[in-house]
Amino acid sequence: MVVEQVVRRTVELEASVEDVWALLTEPEGLAGWLGEEVELVPEPGTPGRVRPTGGARHRLVVDEVEPGRRFGFTWWPVERPTDASRVTFTLDFTLDADGPRTRLTVVEVPVVRAGGRPCALGLDGDVWADRLLGLELTVLARPCVPA
Repeated sequence: MVVEQVVRRTVELEASVEDVWALLTEPEGLAGWLGEEVELVPEPGTPGRVRPTGGARHRLVVDEVEPGRRFGFTWWPVERPTDASRVTFTLDFTLDADGPRTRLTVVEVPVVRAGGRPCALGLDGDVWADRLLGLELTVLARPCVPA
């Protein structure tokens, strides 16, 4: 019996969907919270690279781009190309008395190899919790724009 490994984390951000989208899909935005080095073009099928902060270099291929709604890629450590996982970000917009808010959900699942076996990943929800905290801090550190 194969147990499916899935990491799912959600964070509420005091930012518009457009602002969060830029932090997910622009290299400068991602470099601010996900990785020290980022090469990315947010178009399906394009390759890229990222080195998560404090982690190993990863290669990636963009899988899905639905502007302002969903962004997904498959990534793997350069040293272990068979240990790939798919990461999907989903954004939901809300507007309350305090202004725009975006709920961001990230889901990471291992890629299933030929033969139906998932990659042997140690998916760790705490890693994504830390990454999303970095994203929250990036959002909070943005300069305020007077109304």
